[in-house]
Amino acid sequence: MKQLNRWVYAIVGVIVLLFAGLVYAWSVLSTPIGAEFTGWTKAQLSLTFTLVMILFCIGSLLCGLLAGRLSAKNAVRLGAVLFLAGFFIASRCQSPLTLYLGFGVLCGLGSGLSYNAVMSTMVRWFPDRPGLISGVLVGGPLGRRLIVKYDLKPEEHQANYDDIKSVNAAGKEPLSALDVIKNVVVIIVCMALGTMVSGWVSKLIGMSFPNYVGAMFVAVIVRNLNDTFHFYKFSFPLVDGIGDVMLNLYLALALMTLKLWELASLMGGVLLIVICQVVFIVTVSYFVIFRILGKSYDAAVMCSGLCGHGLGATHHIDLVHAAELGSRERIGAD
Repeated sequence: MKQLNRWVYAIVGVIVLLFAGLVYAWSVLSTPIGAEFTGWTKAQLSLTFTLVMILFCIGSLLCGLLAGRLSAKNAVRLGAVLFLAGFFIASRCQSPLTLYLGFGVLCGLGSGLSYNAVMSTMVRWFPDRPGLISGVLVGGPLGRRLIVKYDLKPEEHQANYDDIKSVNAAGKEPLSALDVIKNVVVIIVCMALGTMVSGWVSKLIGMSFPNYVGAMFVAVIVRNLNDTFHFYKFSFPLVDGIGDVMLNLYLALALMTLKLWELASLMGGVLLIVICQVVFIVTVSYFVIFRILGKSYDAAVMCSGLCGHGLGATHHIDLVHAAELGSRERIGAD
C-alpha cells in the first residue's frame, strides 16, 4: 500500500469518526428538545444518552464478532444507514419511545459499528504507528521524535526494578467469588478513605484538593502493603477492567452535562490559550525536561506522558500516552 494512500484513508477515517461522534452532541440537543416537549422529564431525556452508550458498546462488540464476515467498508456503510434512519426518526419524534428508538438505539448502534470498524482498520493500515493513529496526537509524536533522533532503546535488563508485566501478571489459580468481592471492596475502601484524605488536605492548605488524588495515595499504600503481607489475592486484570469501565462511565456522564454552546463567545480566547499551552508544554518537554531526566529512553517516554497530562488535564491521559508509546516502541524493537 502506498504511503499517500494510507494517509488519505486516515483522513477519511477521522472524518467518519467525527460524524460517528455526533451522538455526543446530545448535551446540545437535549435542551431544545426539552423546551419543545415540556411534559418530558429530565430523567426521560437522560435515558436517551444512556441507551446511546449501551448500544455503542453493543455495536462495537457486533463489529468485532462479525469482522470475518463483515468488511470494514460495509460496517461503515451500515453505520451510516443506521445514523440516517436514527436521525430521521428522532426528528419526527412525538414521544420519548420514538426518541429512544431513533437517537438512542439506531444512532448508538451505528456509532459503535463505525468506530470499531475505522479504528481496527487504521491499526492494520499503520502497523508502525498504531499509537499515533489511535489518538496520541501530541505526546506520541514528541516521544517518537526524541527516540528516533537520539536512537534510544529500552533497557532490557534493569536490576533495580521488576518488569511491570511480571509484577501485574495474573495468578495461575482462578479467582473465586470471594476473591472478586475482596478486590471490589478494597477499591471502595480506597475511594472512601481517599475522599477523607483529600478533605483533610483541602482544609490544611486552604485550597480544593482532588478526591481522586487522595484515593490514589491510599491505593498505593494498600497495594504495597498487600504485596508484602498478602492480605488478599490481588488481581490486576480485574482491577484494570473495573477501572476501564468506570472511566468510560465517568466520560459518558461528563459529556452528558457539557453545554458547549455557552462557550461560543469564548472560543477565540480558549483557542489561543490551547495553542499557547501546546507550544509551551512541547517546548519545555523537548528542551528542558528531557535533558534533566538524562536523555534516555525512559526520559522520552516520561516526556510523552507529561504532554498527555499537561494537555489532557487528567491523570488518565498521561498514562495512555506513556503506555502506548512504550508498548509501540518495544513492539518495534522486537
